Amino acid sequence: MTINDIINRRKEDMLLDATDITITRYYKIVMKRRLSILKKVREGLDDDGYVFLFPYKGTGDVYIAASYLQNYVEQKNIKNYVLCVNGTSNKKICNLFGFDNIKVISQTDVDNLLYLGMFVGFDTARIVVLHADPPQLESGISDRMRNYNGYDFLDMFSNGVFESKIVPSLPSFNNCEEEAKEFFEKNSLVPGKTIVISPYVNTLDRLPEWFWIQLVARLKWMGYTACTNCVGKELPTFGSVALDLPYEKMKSYIEYAGFFISSRNGLCDIISSFNCKKIIIYNPYLFWGCGKNIDYFSLKKMGLSDEVTELEYVGIEFLALMNEIIEAVNYQKSD
Repeated sequence: MTINDIINRRKEDMLLDATDITITRYYKIVMKRRLSILKKVREGLDDDGYVFLFPYKGTGDVYIAASYLQNYVEQKNIKNYVLCVNGTSNKKICNLFGFDNIKVISQTDVDNLLYLGMFVGFDTARIVVLHADPPQLESGISDRMRNYNGYDFLDMFSNGVFESKIVPSLPSFNNCEEEAKEFFEKNSLVPGKTIVISPYVNTLDRLPEWFWIQLVARLKWMGYTACTNCVGKELPTFGSVALDLPYEKMKSYIEYAGFFISSRNGLCDIISSFNCKKIIIYNPYLFWGCGKNIDYFSLKKMGLSDEVTELEYVGIEFLALMNEIIEAVNYQKSD
């Protein structure tokens, strides 16, 4: 049964049961718009081609999904497909895994494709949703599994979206060592003793600005230099140098720096394979299912990085957290 067959059947049902002509007119307008969106994103695909849809704009979600998708399409021998993402930055994440057949669409279009899939069936629409439980579906069933029996962020994709036998792959980054050296020399940054901080977050709560300012000041007093990963209108922390890089260049710069300190955000997933000292801060009072966010998003627990120190703080004891970070930097320095 084709999409049009299903839509016509639903249409007949509504006409027989409708008590208000407005319902039928609304239905026609909405379905016409959603079908036009699907037709647009499917341009260039055969009838059996797939639309891989990233429902979340979150950097970490796109990174994890793309890491599984690369091996998934190879093992399933899927050659005719397109990736639909919301935002050019997420397109660049997919580029890291070798994908180039990508279309950037709005969140409204993403939502409409999800609603269309729910209406006619995702198999019929040839849409594969790359998340176990996108909020637009409003079921929340898979979300109840978070942290249950240790079920973490990676498990949500390996078991909830892809087959568990699919192994995630690592992204490819450009070699920009000479460029990184020039940047460090120009900004008087010390190779191997530069801290790249990433204070900006979307999903979790952000630490107060004064915390990062004082942390940078203490690290500089200890002989380190500092950069702040910031994009667009984001400002570097006082005492640090702005570091605004495309994803494909980050590996050379951050490994040349030597240290990465961040609140848990999507960038942590992207740099998880980097050969540098990583210190990640987790909010202690945000719960995901029956566990905390450190249980669900831990890089070490997910197997994304062994060379990482993961910290929580108590209440507003940010100075104690700062001392733990300094201790971790000193300990890692002596390794």
